[in-house]
Parts: sequence; structure tokens; C-alpha cells
Amino acid sequence: MSYTQVQVDNILATIADKFKIPNDLLKEVLDNTDYKKTSIFASKKAMLYANSNNVDIKKVKTSGKNGKIKIDDLKLFTGEISNLKVENIFASSAAKKLAEEKGFKQSDFKNTEKSGRKRKSGAVTITIQDVRIKAGEKIKKPTRFASPDAKKLAKKVGFKAKGIKGDSKRGKITISQIRKATKSQ
Repeated sequence: MSYTQVQVDNILATIADKFKIPNDLLKEVLDNTDYKKTSIFASKKAMLYANSNNVDIKKVKTSGKNGKIKIDDLKLFTGEISNLKVENIFASSAAKKLAEEKGFKQSDFKNTEKSGRKRKSGAVTITIQDVRIKAGEKIKKPTRFASPDAKKLAKKVGFKAKGIKGDSKRGKITISQIRKATKSQ
């Protein structure tokens, strides 16, 4: 079992007071033993696991909040399979299926190659288009309309959107843009 330095100092002070032993002498004796001098922030399960498997807990990389060592950290350190959940960052099941067919894994995609949405975790999703680009397929950029009504209006008035960038925040073609373009023709 390991103790924090504060706990060790309190234990030494109690022993020194109770048995009238100088504190310096106790510290000298303690320095000649192999007690753990660093404080380790770990769960009870992790400490029990580390002690029963002779793991030097100071060498374990932590994944817990505030640097707390969890049992899964120890299992990863010892090479045991742990049940850590890996976040699926594919935007759709179709994107995941195509990536598997092409032999790609999530780790094959750098953040600069992902065009999906950013999740709360900070991960950017991988879209089916990202997989197609990675596979070297030629991608036709579809005309993007801001709404179904904009698409209907464009079809009705014969609006050709080729080479036109949309005015909306996301670069989609808006109804007002279609009306302006058809008035000028």
C-alpha cells in the first residue's frame, strides 16, 4: 500500500509523540526502507490489481480524470485485453462499410481528410465521400441547395447551378440567389 507524503508525515508525528522518539530519527529509519515515497492517485480496484500482479504503478499511463489511474489503464499496461470503448467516428454505416471494403480503418484518416461534423469529444466524423476520396474515386460535387423549395424553384425556372457557389453560410444555393440569377437572364 502506498501513502501520500502528508499521510507519512502524520504517521511519523503520531509515532514520535506516542513513543517519545525524535522525528528526525524516524525519518532516517524510514528513508532506509523501501516504502513508496510518491503519492499515487488510483482507484481501489486499480491498487489491488497492481499489487496482485506486481505492476509498478508509477510507470502506468493514466486515462482517468485528474490523473487517476483506473483498472483499464493497468490492463492496457500489462497487455491484457480491456473493455475500453473505441469511439466510432464514421458518419454513417455506409461510410463504415465502404471503408471496410476498401481496407481502411479509422486511424487511416487524418483530421485534415475528414469533412464530417465535429463531435463533443472533438473527433471529426468520416463521411462516405471521405472514404471515396481516400480510395481514389473521382467525386462529382452535387449541386447543393439550401432547401427543397430552392431545388424545386431551380428545376421549375431552368436554373443551371454549374460553377456557382451558394450564398448561404454553408455554401448552399438559396432561393433569393436563384431569383436574382433568373431575373438577370
